[in-house]
Order: sequence, then C-alpha cells, then structure tokens
Amino acid sequence: MSDLRRSPISRKLTVMNVVVSAVALIAACATFLAYDQYTFRDTLVRNLTAEAQIVGTNSISALTFNDPQAAEESLSAFGNLPHIIAAAIFTADGQLFAQYARSPGERLPNPGDADGKTEATFRHDEIMVRQPIMFQGKRLGHVYIRSDLAETGQRLQQYGGIAVMVLLF
Repeated sequence: MSDLRRSPISRKLTVMNVVVSAVALIAACATFLAYDQYTFRDTLVRNLTAEAQIVGTNSISALTFNDPQAAEESLSAFGNLPHIIAAAIFTADGQLFAQYARSPGERLPNPGDADGKTEATFRHDEIMVRQPIMFQGKRLGHVYIRSDLAETGQRLQQYGGIAVMVLLF
C-alpha cells in the first residue's frame, strides 16, 4: 500500500481503473450466472411438463382400458433421457398404475394429494413434476416425473470457468 502512495498519479489511476473494471466484470458475471440459472430452471420445468403431457396423452387409452403394460411402454421412452431418475403414472384414486426407474431401487414419486393441477417442486438436487392426465374433462390420473439437476451444476461450472477466464484476461 505504501508503494502505491509513492507511485505517480498515472499508476494510481491505472490500478483504480483495473479494480473498478474487475468489480464491474464480477458483478456482470454474477448477474449473468443468476439469470442463466433462473431461465434454465424455467425451461427445465416447461420441458418436463411437456414430456409429462406427452406421456399422459399416450397413456389415456392404457388407463381407460386398464392396460398397465402399455403405460409402462410409454414411460420407457424416458430411458433415452439420462436426466430422468424415475417416472410413474397413477390412477385418479392415487394407485400406482405404471412406473419407470433409471436404476433398480430408485425411489418412486409419491402421488400425494392430486388436485388436478400441474405442479413442479425443486428439492436439493432434483425436480419433481406432476401433470394431470385429462380426457374429455375428466381426470384419469396423473404423471409424475423425477429428474436430476446435474445439468444445472454443469452449466454453473462452465459459466464460472468462462467468467474466471474473462477476469484473468
């Protein structure tokens, strides 16, 4: 600090400019990261809700004709999505109708109190989406999807690395 006091004014101004620029860059990066996380979570909810609607629509006939095997085939499409941990279809009275689990022994979603609303809940490192299955104005059941948030952490690390590189340069 004493070296800075004895330095010429041009050096003091340069140091001050570097510090102010670094603070502004850090604030901009933090704002960018926060906005990205918010929009990513919003997009994730919309995507999972759309996936649940597709599975629900494809399961209407299975629920109508009491064919759990056909419903499990619809749920098996989640095997192509590595972020899906587990999914299940429940009847309107809350009975498990069909299920999918990424690995044996995965905890299935709890049907809870199904009130016919679409619902998304974030918990620690996962998200849970509940989507009602409607047909001709009547609720036949609901789809539950449990997904991990690993991609969120990966995005945060990537953008954090980019922010550090920008600050260093």
